[in-house]
Amino acid sequence: MKPSKSTADQNNDRRRTKLRTGQNFLRVSTVNLKTKLLELSGGNYLMLIARGRVDAERLEAIFREVSATSKSRLNFKVLIDLADSRIRLALSDIDVLVNSLEHHLLHRNIQIAFVSSTEIDEFDRLSVLSASLRSLRLKVAAFDDAKSAVVWLADIT
Repeated sequence: MKPSKSTADQNNDRRRTKLRTGQNFLRVSTVNLKTKLLELSGGNYLMLIARGRVDAERLEAIFREVSATSKSRLNFKVLIDLADSRIRLALSDIDVLVNSLEHHLLHRNIQIAFVSSTEIDEFDRLSVLSASLRSLRLKVAAFDDAKSAVVWLADIT
């Protein structure tokens, strides 16, 4: 039996509804991915929170979700939170991944902020991935904390 929601949770649910949010749950192998779409008058925001093991195949699935969700939207800002994930991405996989994503993301005005765990190796891999995606003329950055990522997304013009 699930406990009932508190009044604060119920108010948050109502507030989310007023903001026209969409929510999906994707299960990609060993990854749990929660997505939330906010369609606001000031822009469109997609938040993806991944938990579990994330490799090149799972990152490609995440980017396909970003591409599908952003199709008919302008000025799309994306926060991909991988802080609770274990990133298993070989440096040699990054070029292959970026080349496979080029036609999905190239024509859109998408700004992406990655949030990694504080482990140096994971942050470094996301930094290399971000640099490779910037070669496609995308606005992409990697961060080791969510607050900095949100500030960066809010400041981009």
